[in-house]
Amino acid sequence: MMEMDPPVTASYFDLMRGCPRRETAFYCCNNEEKRLPDGTASRFVDYPWRDGDKILVDEICPWLRYRYTDRPPFYVPRRVNLHRLVMLEKGDN
Repeated sequence: MMEMDPPVTASYFDLMRGCPRRETAFYCCNNEEKRLPDGTASRFVDYPWRDGDKILVDEICPWLRYRYTDRPPFYVPRRVNLHRLVMLEKGDN
């Protein structure tokens, strides 16, 4: 989702919220913020979450806290990645 412009992200959320199933689960894991080539900022906290979304997991992603490199110390901290699992609120609220 970080590579999408914010309006495209909003459309994606609208599509998922319109799913005819009674409940729709959604999981994502992204950087806190990413600058797109045109300078637009894509921010995790600015995704079109709703107060009515039922949050099941919302934290710094534990398995993306470090990354491997080709130089010592070989395993180093990386940028903060957040992950969230929600049951999306349905409807046009």
